[in-house]
Amino acid sequence: MQFQIPIHIPQLQPSISYEDNILLMGSCFTEHIGKFLEEDKFNIVQNPFGIVFDPETLSKSIVDLMEENYIDESELFQQDGIWHHWKFHSRYSGLDKAKVLEGMNESIKKGHDFLKKADWLILTLGTSYVYRLKETNQDLLSKNAELQNRVLVLESYIHKMSTDSIKTNAVLQDSLPHKHYDYIIGRVINNSISQVKNYITINGGSKNGLHSDMGVISQQGIVGIVRTVSDNY
Repeated sequence: MQFQIPIHIPQLQPSISYEDNILLMGSCFTEHIGKFLEEDKFNIVQNPFGIVFDPETLSKSIVDLMEENYIDESELFQQDGIWHHWKFHSRYSGLDKAKVLEGMNESIKKGHDFLKKADWLILTLGTSYVYRLKETNQDLLSKNAELQNRVLVLESYIHKMSTDSIKTNAVLQDSLPHKHYDYIIGRVINNSISQVKNYITINGGSKNGLHSDMGVISQQGIVGIVRTVSDNY
């Protein structure tokens, strides 16, 4: 009687040797693998930014190493007396701002130099979820709205220039009104989905320049029309 299931794992080809340079990045599993390799005297560098779980952050970390993107002092932030950076694990944080900055940039330098000569790049993932700062998202939304408004102004200008160049139609074309639309960003804070007529509430009102009958759009297309407006919603 057999009380176990034999599992045959084929040997890796080519095999990792003691002459190889091994860069490991990713989840805590990377830390465990790296610990065993280091104890067995392999030449490794692991997690120059600390533990990273999701593929997006991991890919950005690799790009930062490739391009040797160092940290600027202005990018550090302080919480409870400790200096941190969003790209780095808290193991790199500390009380001394100058030492924290120096340690992070030294790690980037070390990772960059090692990546150029690495024979192996071992990546491990822990999650598919990515977390972003609300402040960053809000800033991106504002910049996107600003760019959209600039595009509309530019399109209107190009349209006017093109019509002015056609003398036979210049008078007619210039007499047509050119409507300019301004984009105002907003975020959904409440909505109904099961009613005959469904409504959404956004975090913007008359103080933000909104009024009834304005159109509402998203990246996916038309959402609807503003029905009622208060000062803030």
